[in-house]
Amino acid sequence: MLDQSLTDKALAYLLDISESTLDKWKATYPEFKEAIYRGKHLADAEVASKMHERAVGTTVRKQKPVVLSGGKDEPATVEIVDFEEEVPADVGAGFKWLALRQREHWHEKTENINLNVNIEFRDYVQELRRRFGDDNARNLLQSQGYAPALIEGEFEVMP
Repeated sequence: MLDQSLTDKALAYLLDISESTLDKWKATYPEFKEAIYRGKHLADAEVASKMHERAVGTTVRKQKPVVLSGGKDEPATVEIVDFEEEVPADVGAGFKWLALRQREHWHEKTENINLNVNIEFRDYVQELRRRFGDDNARNLLQSQGYAPALIEGEFEVMP
């Protein structure tokens, strides 16, 4: 059975064919295309399941060797013991899960905040002009990515 997470490019490489040949095979043989589709969706479902487990926390079964002391004349023995371990919920995985499934409620929002920074910018420009002179201050502001219109607007306003 092939690795279900293979991309078409990787699958073509593994089959020693070009991607265009793979595309032709998928177009010609619907069963082949369906098998690839099912395999990829199985891989996606497995990842989604594991991501969900990580997001909400889970219990995993593990084994560990335990050394049992022997009797007076008997050597110690090692026994493999099954146990369960709690894996706590991962807030980051939970956030990612919700951001993908309920985008309108959980995606990271970037909001435009309209702050009045004109006074601070003017003070900044004025300080640059005082320290470096007009031409050097203009060049510095341009190198910092300020819009030319904004820069020139500040130089027109200020003496």
